[in-house]
Amino acid sequence: MTFPVFFPSLKNPGDVDDWIVDFSNTLVSASGTYDTITGTPTVVSSSSNLTVTNIAVLAGTGGAATAVGFWLTGGVAGFSYQITITIKTANGRTFTRVVNVSVANIYA
Repeated sequence: MTFPVFFPSLKNPGDVDDWIVDFSNTLVSASGTYDTITGTPTVVSSSSNLTVTNIAVLAGTGGAATAVGFWLTGGVAGFSYQITITIKTANGRTFTRVVNVSVANIYA
């Protein structure tokens, strides 16, 4: 199963970028109702060179509390990092997803 991740195609080391991971496809039941994210998700970078801040539960395509948003700061051009996102749901389930972030110098 795929899950939507909304973010810039590359991260510039000097930018603070918004990233959103939408868990709606994972949280939908066979009847079409959605489980929801509860509490504060855990979002961790594989390196201290790329900082995660402003973690929030957001409305995803499935409605309220089905996506996670966060900011990424820093990173070193030419390197890729893994961001691990873990959520807990109202129905007591836990899901973890890993996304890769590539950092490059982006010139206008």
